[in-house]
Amino acid sequence: MRKDIVFIAVRSYALYSSRYEILQYYIDRGFTVHVVCNSDHSTPKLIELGVHFHDFSFLRGRFGFADLIAAYKVVDLIKKVSPLLVVSFHLKPIFYSSFIANRIPRVNIITGLGRAFPKLKSRFHPYTYLLRFALKKSFTIVQNTDHRNFLIDKNLLLDSKSICIKGSGVDVFRFVYPNGKTFDEPLKFLMVTRLLKSKGVVDFLSLSDIFSSYNVEFILIGEVDTSSSDSISIETIDKYSNVTFLGYQNDILPFLLNSHIFIFPSIYSEGIPRVILEASSCGVVPICYDIPGVRDVITDGVNGFLAPPSDFNSLVSILKSLISNPNTLSSLSLNAVRNVNVNFAKSDIQKQYISTFNKFLNYE
Repeated sequence: MRKDIVFIAVRSYALYSSRYEILQYYIDRGFTVHVVCNSDHSTPKLIELGVHFHDFSFLRGRFGFADLIAAYKVVDLIKKVSPLLVVSFHLKPIFYSSFIANRIPRVNIITGLGRAFPKLKSRFHPYTYLLRFALKKSFTIVQNTDHRNFLIDKNLLLDSKSICIKGSGVDVFRFVYPNGKTFDEPLKFLMVTRLLKSKGVVDFLSLSDIFSSYNVEFILIGEVDTSSSDSISIETIDKYSNVTFLGYQNDILPFLLNSHIFIFPSIYSEGIPRVILEASSCGVVPICYDIPGVRDVITDGVNGFLAPPSDFNSLVSILKSLISNPNTLSSLSLNAVRNVNVNFAKSDIQKQYISTFNKFLNYE
């Protein structure tokens, strides 16, 4: 008897970097694991893992007629595979998979509401109808408490058909607190993100100008998202001479181990930003805006700092205080490590996902 599971996501990287252990778990137990997503630099790693890879170009941006065609193709593929379970990550894959027959169990994973969040506040916006339809006859995992409560309050999600699993976790055995870590000058301020305005890149660049006369370093890592109107160009970044821009880096661990403060002034509707967990696990103190997902990780003044959303002056004040009192960073750093180890260890988080999937597979 065939045992097939289909995982649908926007990018190969999203599945491999955060969830390859889950895929490996089912492959090791004799399941045929299908992955449906865009191919990228992580695709060969997924194929090497043993998945059946289906290259599918998910459309970015607004929903349109082309999405109906894409949904038809996804449904046609699922009919041919006839899986025991379909797991969909991100909003568009969730919508596409919602057209499959009700006899096939579906688990949706909302990793963050992104740009859809403001639209969903209106009960009459097309996105509201689309998401209500997509979530109606399935089970949903939401990655932060604010978003789950919001979706329930808007009658887009039933309490009884949803749970919150906080993020994808972090490998606490790889992202470790470095021996002999000190907070001597120059303090190094790091940001790792997609180069989008909504992710707070402009604020990070502006901070580098304000603190140009201080004995600090600003380091920016990230890739340009040319498909987004929210994107920031490399030419814009190059105008800020006090920032060391390193572009996309396949492995950010060496930079985390050599940094002191992680600045992430995003106003994007995050799930649980994994990069904050990775930074915290290495003892890099996070400073962020107080938004959903981020506040699930940071307790202000305990394991990092939260500024009111878009309150740039508060960010400046926090940094000035830390530069003047670097001794306070040591306890914040250790608290950040402790919080991740207790609440966000990848092995513990992945067990929660697997336990949920197994209930629909009738497999223990």
